[in-house]
Amino acid sequence: MKALIPILIGLLVVGCGKTEPLGSGNEYNAGLAIDQNTTTAKPVKELTLEEKIVGTYEKKFDEGTMKLVLLGNGTVEKYKNGEKTDDFEWKIVGKEVHLGDGMPPVSVGKIEPNGDLTAIAEIDGGGRKDYSKEDQMTFKKIKVEPKETPSNGDDKITYDPVSDEEAITGADRLARVCVKALAGKNHELLLQQNPNSLPDEDYKQWAKAIWFVNLERMKKEVSDMLKVFEDPDPEMKAILVKLQTDPDKVFDDDLKQQLEMRKLSKDGPRMETAKKEFISERNKLTVAESDWGKVDVSKVKIVRFRQRNVMKEIPFPNRQVEVTLEVDGREIKNTIRMEIVKLPRHGWKYTYLEIHLKPRNPKK
Repeated sequence: MKALIPILIGLLVVGCGKTEPLGSGNEYNAGLAIDQNTTTAKPVKELTLEEKIVGTYEKKFDEGTMKLVLLGNGTVEKYKNGEKTDDFEWKIVGKEVHLGDGMPPVSVGKIEPNGDLTAIAEIDGGGRKDYSKEDQMTFKKIKVEPKETPSNGDDKITYDPVSDEEAITGADRLARVCVKALAGKNHELLLQQNPNSLPDEDYKQWAKAIWFVNLERMKKEVSDMLKVFEDPDPEMKAILVKLQTDPDKVFDDDLKQQLEMRKLSKDGPRMETAKKEFISERNKLTVAESDWGKVDVSKVKIVRFRQRNVMKEIPFPNRQVEVTLEVDGREIKNTIRMEIVKLPRHGWKYTYLEIHLKPRNPKK
């Protein structure tokens, strides 16, 4: 009976009534953060280059203002006149900042002594092209005051709704990254697109949001289980009482187990099993091994888009998409189905991903 609560939590995280999908990430470990309190004064830690770069940059043009927000998770959010128009990735290469979506062209920037970001070159299929001084553009780093949200005392997760246009843009980019991971047999890259790969503190927020939005349903499920047994188990009764009287304590206890599992399974047997399942599921796309290198990620497209929040149990903006890909201009018959969610500070991630097998034509 002790396994009951972890099982319920697992159902909520990966999707109720579903088997664990390709790359669900439950076997992934982002590292267990340990908070060691001490009374000894510690020297101020010098910021790394990555930490210095994170921030908001602006440049004014005749037609308005462009803003780039470089997040700590390696994502860039691009805004024009206050409206978000795109998101992509950034990374440090030597002393430069490379910005792009994993495909040419890649913008190259440098950090000025005052913290500003200057675009100095671009890299495409033909190599690197450095800009002249006249063509270089400098984005001024600005200080953004955090917005204070009045607390209503219940510590609930809140978010801003997203438009279908923004969701399609996010889904399109996410789909390309996932196909890139499939083509390259890059299981780790695929896992990075799943909420289970989040740092522990962000994972806690994700798990807590799902837990409390589903608390009443969990209580009912446990109550229904009690009615099935002729001689109800005392421990199950105790679990139901705890769910009713102290759900925070039940959640905290279960979260500790989840974090330990993430830590223990990083390179363990579960990860190896997941990699084998990843390859097996990948083969369902019916792309010959010799043809995977011919997959053009730029030709990946969304063929079906559910324009409403489809995962009612997840308190974040979410959508459902179906993706197809091409090999040498030939559209692959089977597709990739994903349920995606937008998380604070991390952008769009998939919570469920599977290869959808198209039915064969019925025999006449």
